[in-house]
Amino acid sequence: MTSSFDDLALDGPLLRAIEHQGYTQPTPIQAQTIPLILEGHDVIGRARTGSGKTAAFGLPLLQRIRPSSAPLPAKGPSRKESAKKAPAEPVRALVLTPTRELAGQVSNALKTYAAHMSVRIATVYGGSAYGPQLRALREGSSVVVGTPGRLIDHLERGALQLDQLEMLIIDEADEMLRMGFFEDVTKILEASPTSRQVALFSATMPAPIREVAAAHLRDPKTIQVEARALTTKHITQRAMVVPERHKPDALVRLLALEDHSATIVFVRTKAGCAELAATLIARGYSADALHGDLSQSARELVLSRLRARQVDILVATDVAARGLDIDHLGHVVNFDLPYDVESYVHRVGRTGRAGRDGTATSLVTPRETRKLRAWSRAVGAPIDSIDAPSDAQIRSTRLARLATRIADQGDTPPPALHDLAAKLIESDDAKEILASALTELTRLEGFDCSGEADTRPPSWSRPHPLPRNGSSKSNGSSKTNGSSKTNGSSKTNGSSKSNGFSKSNVSSKNGVASKNGARTNGTAVPLPVGLFLPIGTSRGLKPKTIADALSQLGVSTREVGSFHIKTNKTFFQVSRSVADQLLAERTTLPLCGDAVPVSRAKPRAYGKPSHGKPGHKKFVRGKPGRGKEKLRKARTKKQALAV
Repeated sequence: MTSSFDDLALDGPLLRAIEHQGYTQPTPIQAQTIPLILEGHDVIGRARTGSGKTAAFGLPLLQRIRPSSAPLPAKGPSRKESAKKAPAEPVRALVLTPTRELAGQVSNALKTYAAHMSVRIATVYGGSAYGPQLRALREGSSVVVGTPGRLIDHLERGALQLDQLEMLIIDEADEMLRMGFFEDVTKILEASPTSRQVALFSATMPAPIREVAAAHLRDPKTIQVEARALTTKHITQRAMVVPERHKPDALVRLLALEDHSATIVFVRTKAGCAELAATLIARGYSADALHGDLSQSARELVLSRLRARQVDILVATDVAARGLDIDHLGHVVNFDLPYDVESYVHRVGRTGRAGRDGTATSLVTPRETRKLRAWSRAVGAPIDSIDAPSDAQIRSTRLARLATRIADQGDTPPPALHDLAAKLIESDDAKEILASALTELTRLEGFDCSGEADTRPPSWSRPHPLPRNGSSKSNGSSKTNGSSKTNGSSKTNGSSKSNGFSKSNVSSKNGVASKNGARTNGTAVPLPVGLFLPIGTSRGLKPKTIADALSQLGVSTREVGSFHIKTNKTFFQVSRSVADQLLAERTTLPLCGDAVPVSRAKPRAYGKPSHGKPGHKKFVRGKPGRGKEKLRKARTKKQALAV
């Protein structure tokens, strides 16, 4: 294995640039790729994001086009005079990238490697003005980095000439295929000379990419490193099982417990990206959103704020975050799991780059646990399960950080405050005074230390105890038509397990609460208590509004039943323990922008039939008195026939 860049036959200017960057040992993809490109071979490289592909093709690219070692002059003739004296430098190397962010990243890396060379590098991508790009191409750039769509535009305009192209690099080929750019890639390949050298890099090799490689590459050498595409040497992978509706709460708890300098939170959709960023900002976090609907100037502003450490949390979609390389990024959170393992690998690859430590946490719904286990086997890396932090854990962590920050305060306090502190320390109530000062400081920090913090995880993340009411005791099994059972089993058109819960007239469909009860993951929960709200559909009240308000109070969906929402009043069911706790701690619920009073429903007010008894054989649903009227007519007819 190559142990040093000196063994790769690179020129002195490149070695000086590498040394200045602090690189000492090439990565596996660099050690295998650089010699082959220098020898003139076409190359197919398979390696994950963050494995060092940019240097693997960038260093030999700069050496192959043989620029002079003299640096560019700091000052010289004007652009017009230069254009008159010498012809424009032809494009000798072209690098294709799938996204604007990756194009900028690759261009900056090449400029760093060429610090001691006189080489012009132009960056061309969509979403930005044509003027500066056209000027850079006219004045001459020996290396052009860009996205396929904008490069095709310049080719059709005649601003980009490829007749003297010597090298063509295709980076992230699988991502360009997924984004629908591969037709443009094929056009660029066909527009370039057949004598050019091609290097194609991709984490995966779908059939369309293999076909293009077979058609346009000449006897390519294949390099494959890290076949499973992920290493856990520097990345800690974790997963937290969270119900979908509680993901925002889980994320806030996770961010409160962790202490990372920068975090990227991945979501699937653009709408979800903006909504989650707004939620985090409302919770007091320094967050911003990065998605496809942003203009190029807005995207660059967001990234510049993140790099300048003005933003701690970036909520992003996969496409928008492609190619990001943030030095101080320590944490990646999968708020929504991606659709495939390759996207998971690319997300996790945003952290732990260049040997740095990193953490990746996935918020997984119960249905997604099997998928994540399969991905863990596919990448050959363990994904540890963690619990949601409790209130006590969060409070303890934040207090420890506050104490560390106070102890590490380097500024000398003003003399007046120093004298005041000395007097307070000498007083008999020094501890109480210090505690009062810390109380005020914690309030300014945004968290409250009054009262006892719950040492248990939130209710939605811990198993629920068996209810004391509503279940019957039985030590055996019974066959029944509608009877309940506990600690045993019953057969009613088949067998089922009750896990200690009684049937209690519970019915549901597809796991959604029905009229007389609720069901979660196939487990029936008795819901004996009805609650009343004095508002209804006239205020825009919906079942989801009530459920969200209850979830903010830590009430699980297992403990919430059906909803009867009328014009100006609403009835809904909850378990007895929730009802007792809810009514003891508060008398209102935050609904529709107001604090709405909540109280127990009157007996039979919830689910009361319109007339008659549902169990009676003559009971007929419909208008009041309809059943009695039909029964009276039937008796009259029977009497008439008897006569």
